[in-house]
Amino acid sequence: MEFRFIHKIPTFNPVGVLATLGVTPAIEPVRYMTLTASVLNIIETQVLVAATSLNLMLKEQYRKDMYDISEYSRFPRFIDIMVYALSNPKHIGVYWDKRGVVQAQFVNTDLLGDIKDLEDIHRMVSPPGTLRGWKGIYIAWLSGKNRKYETIENQRLDIMEEHQVAPFWEFIERGAMGGYPINPSGHYTITNFKDEYDRKLLEAYNRCLSLTSLLVTAANITFRNFEATAVTYAGNTYSGYSWMSQAGRGIFVIAGTERLVGGRFVAKGFILSMFGEVRRRWSGWLPK
Repeated sequence: MEFRFIHKIPTFNPVGVLATLGVTPAIEPVRYMTLTASVLNIIETQVLVAATSLNLMLKEQYRKDMYDISEYSRFPRFIDIMVYALSNPKHIGVYWDKRGVVQAQFVNTDLLGDIKDLEDIHRMVSPPGTLRGWKGIYIAWLSGKNRKYETIENQRLDIMEEHQVAPFWEFIERGAMGGYPINPSGHYTITNFKDEYDRKLLEAYNRCLSLTSLLVTAANITFRNFEATAVTYAGNTYSGYSWMSQAGRGIFVIAGTERLVGGRFVAKGFILSMFGEVRRRWSGWLPK
């Protein structure tokens, strides 16, 4: 069961963004192809920023939802495994739908695994028949009668951690299946992200319009070679993008702070250490 949300912004592509700003091949016959390529870079960077932010938000939502589920709150390593699995960078990306409109990917449930994967992992570490008797093993552990559940669960979680998967996500989404005594109602954690997805993509679209508008008014600037990421500073998480300066310093730009000065983009953000940690605040030119 793969989740791919679709926003309703039909002009979220280079041609559409330029047309929204009144730029067409007839109006800019010389620069149009160059502008299209630059706007493509702007769009993919800003959508990656949105995807990164959504991924962070999803991990926080899983922490909250899983804490409400008795098995996971009693065995919190499940929560750590889910957050670790979602930290795989392959969950974050940009894709283009059949209409040629950009979309963001912030979770890939195929990478998380499914119930079959969970059962395969269970069979690797437990005696035959324990899957059918899992409810009894769990209840016996809760009552303090034996430690079999804890032993088997840690072995299962070791395998999940090794492969960076979390196949139990379906239980959290849809509720208990196959006799598993957890989350009978379902929290629909991913499904409920549709409104947040639409909001983040609209924010990204508006940033693209703003940056493209600045781009159109400048003579010879581009927007490329950035890496979408997020950093935490003073307890706040900022979404944006980074690059390595000619002096060898990592620079992080806070998305939405860009403006045009003297024919070049300037922005605000932070200088990063080689480990991606914030060293101090920064403001200055974006690379040409």
